[in-house]
Amino acid sequence: MPHKPYVRPPVPFISCQEVGAFVDTDARLRREIDTWRGRLDAALEEAKPLTEDGDDFLENVQAYRADTDHFEKEEDLVRAFEAIVWAWSWLEIGARIDAIDWEYPDDGFPPTHDA
Repeated sequence: MPHKPYVRPPVPFISCQEVGAFVDTDARLRREIDTWRGRLDAALEEAKPLTEDGDDFLENVQAYRADTDHFEKEEDLVRAFEAIVWAWSWLEIGARIDAIDWEYPDDGFPPTHDA
């Protein structure tokens, strides 16, 4: 059986628009981090623990909030965004299980889910 020559697979074409999406990712992440950091900081001014679990929840929120700043300084924007999302999640879950006294703001962002 004759040997077949190696044929290089085609290289996928990346359009300028797709390259632009990669370039814009940092800017988009920074905007989202700034938006959610501002929302979280405002929420933390109002949030109060109702139980010992609420204290733990708020401690986790603060830890993830600090992680956001750390990762942003390190230019690790994906982890900074992940940390701010986790911080918000701990806050929202704590409020939903009545461990934290805090109401979801009525500011045009996603509405709360009634229990």
